[in-house]
Amino acid sequence: MRAEVRCASRERVAARLGQGATGRVGVGVEEHRNPKVRGDPFRERRRRGDGVFARLVERDEGHDVHDTEARVNPVVRAQVDPFDRASCECACRVDCITVGGSGEREDGPVVVGVGVDVEERRAAGAREVVEHRAVASLRHVRDALDHRPSLVQRSVRGVRRLLAMRLGLALPQYDYSVPGENPLRFETIAATARRAEELGFDSLWLSDHLFLDLAKYGGPATRYGAFEPLTTLAALASVVTRPRLGTLVLCEALRPASVLAKALATLDRICAGRLDVGLGAGWYEPDYEALGMKMPTPGERVDRLREAVEVVGGLLGGEPLTFDGRYHHADGALVDPPALQVPRPPVFVGGKGDRVIRTAVETADGWNTCWVMEPDQYRNRLDVVDRACERIGRDPATFWRSLGLYALCGEDEHDLAARFDRLRRVSPPGVIDEVTLDEWRTGRLVGTVEQVREQAAGWAELGVETIVVGPGCVPFHLGSLEDLEPLAAALR
Repeated sequence: MRAEVRCASRERVAARLGQGATGRVGVGVEEHRNPKVRGDPFRERRRRGDGVFARLVERDEGHDVHDTEARVNPVVRAQVDPFDRASCECACRVDCITVGGSGEREDGPVVVGVGVDVEERRAAGAREVVEHRAVASLRHVRDALDHRPSLVQRSVRGVRRLLAMRLGLALPQYDYSVPGENPLRFETIAATARRAEELGFDSLWLSDHLFLDLAKYGGPATRYGAFEPLTTLAALASVVTRPRLGTLVLCEALRPASVLAKALATLDRICAGRLDVGLGAGWYEPDYEALGMKMPTPGERVDRLREAVEVVGGLLGGEPLTFDGRYHHADGALVDPPALQVPRPPVFVGGKGDRVIRTAVETADGWNTCWVMEPDQYRNRLDVVDRACERIGRDPATFWRSLGLYALCGEDEHDLAARFDRLRRVSPPGVIDEVTLDEWRTGRLVGTVEQVREQAAGWAELGVETIVVGPGCVPFHLGSLEDLEPLAAALR
């Protein structure tokens, strides 16, 4: 490896995609390999609007660039995954690389160009579209050039295609989440997070309830205990160092928006700039009852959500904010120290309804919906996205899209059936007792490795940037830790 780092300045010096490094800071990485490069099926979409592919993935990598006053962000110019190592981080899928079925190394040059972007902090307004550069850790570029294969790389026919999307995991969080463990232990959450990092998952997610029952899903009305998401993510920040950490999603009513922004900025610093912020309008009435608050109407909940997104997004930008809304207020409020990510951590909205989607388009960086969804249903929701973007003149390509799906994957049909039988045995009573495997496939990410990979490719064609898998039968439920590996083999 050869590397050259010269003095940093406050001007932008990162090479553009496809250009040589011309700035004052540059890094070159060279390794003798001869992979086959497969063209990016989404290149045309990036030409029309590259925001959705080059945003929301910023990292702070202080361990690689030190002693500079300016903000330094490494930028990957091309994806390199020698020997298809799953644990390698690739922040932006530029090209898809596959390795021959033999798995043997072949002599030949591979050059990885890595630029470094040095920039000043700039705050984003509450309604300003936030673009995040695609970046990756130099530490993981080095890791990519370490030729030790991972077990999950032994995919069908010896060839693995890297999907142009990122893979997230809904972690166990509730006292129902792990079979035979009530109450749930933090050690179990941490062990699941570590295993996901080993398998190459890009992000880890927690939801937001004071407690939760499963009556909505046909299960017990028992109220199960829950780990609070912000403190739990802060603890996980030292357990895993590569995956991004996110909320899917925070309930608007549970925290004042300005206080929430302060907590999120602190959390972004604790996790070294790996935070994704999801906000939602709330749906679980017992949460409101526990606060001594009558659950608002759906329309009022969306109005409250809109104000919360504006306050949180504005304060995370790092500048003083005055906001006089009907439900949320701020008078010269300032988050200090500010969040680590520049201009701020990405903020998205979760939900399915038309008004929620319009709120996301008008105030946030992106949108998520989950946990059961068929492609035709999703296309219908995308129509709402497109109309909302057209109405305010926003390029839909700047609107990040993630999707949560229940997921189950087997090496073959026999293995898949065995895993589903196990899931049914360990699931909370009443949820899937009478459900067949064929029924469970509908609207979920379920199948063999090849089938799941094909399904995910279809979602990528619809513009989904991140799939968050729920490897259980209800949200944030884990049927078995063993079910993560085939999902990683299919999707990484």
